[in-house]
Amino acid sequence: MKSYLFVIVLFVSIYSYAQIDNLTEKFELSEALEETSGLIFYNNKLITHNDSGNNANLYELDTVTGTVARTIVISNATNRDWEDIDQDDDYIYIGDFGNNTGDRTDLKIYRIEKSSYQNNTTVTAEVIHFTYEDQTDFSVNNQTNFNAEAMVIYNNNILVFTKNQGDLKTNAYIFPKTIGNHTAVKIGTYNVLGLITGATFNALDNSFFLTGYSTLMQPFLVYLSDFEGNSIFDGSIIKTSITMQMGQGSQLEGITNLGNERYFLSREKFQSNTPKVYAFSSIYILNLEDYSQKEVTIYPNPFVNYLKIDSANTIHKMELLDVNGRKLKVNITSNNKIEWIDIPSGIYFLKIYLNNKKVIQKKIVKL
Repeated sequence: MKSYLFVIVLFVSIYSYAQIDNLTEKFELSEALEETSGLIFYNNKLITHNDSGNNANLYELDTVTGTVARTIVISNATNRDWEDIDQDDDYIYIGDFGNNTGDRTDLKIYRIEKSSYQNNTTVTAEVIHFTYEDQTDFSVNNQTNFNAEAMVIYNNNILVFTKNQGDLKTNAYIFPKTIGNHTAVKIGTYNVLGLITGATFNALDNSFFLTGYSTLMQPFLVYLSDFEGNSIFDGSIIKTSITMQMGQGSQLEGITNLGNERYFLSREKFQSNTPKVYAFSSIYILNLEDYSQKEVTIYPNPFVNYLKIDSANTIHKMELLDVNGRKLKVNITSNNKIEWIDIPSGIYFLKIYLNNKKVIQKKIVKL
């Protein structure tokens, strides 16, 4: 029994440092893509682009080697500051809305027909123009809250997440994906305590992943789920660090979903860190906000048949996961006591949803 417990304690200690499951390096990008910014997965290829001041090109990458298989030139576009890319069934959308000094009055989205993209290496784009509903000052401001680097197509609209250099929050704005001039309406704010650089939506489980990094260049992910409609910050929010896997100084820029629970991430060149693409295949993540862990007490842990949960806030629901992230069925009583008799000994994870919109995950051990 002592040796068994030693193995369990050792495993828990090792696993506690892993903020996301199965994040691995896929390949290094070529010098032509040192400023890679957005990322999508289309026709079994990755598509990316560079950001400000580079050519108005899309680059199609082999997902195994990272080799540039095809370069597509957008003949009537200028890359003033391309920051993200997304798609729907018919079009590819490129966000030219980087606005580091807050003085741009020409924010736009380029829209390209997929049929044209597939059959040509030079294409033309239509343009969607937009302005933020609450921006009235367009003077130069290096602490602007009207910069943006993240975009998704969501419910027939374009959703833009800002990169707030002023208050380190992110605002979500929405406007139609149709050609024309639009006013971007703010639908929510989240105090991310960092800089948001990319976004992707997964229709299979109605969730978002946002990418970003802290002011110390520590990369992180934000997972949004369990929301309704456009209230995307009113559900579960889990922020998780991936500094251990990618390293400090990683300018995490892009993310895309492969149509399931697999994701690709892209990192721009920054100082000695080369541009790379990473991948992960599980949405099981741990909460970065360690202070919230103090709000919940679980005992006894390790335990034999029963587990009790005390919380300073009302518990909305709880989920039990095995080490592979699979949900398990257990009997949870009205007094937050888990009866756990028929499940084998081992290490598990308890995911606790609080009514104050925090999500906490704790490692537990059954003897």
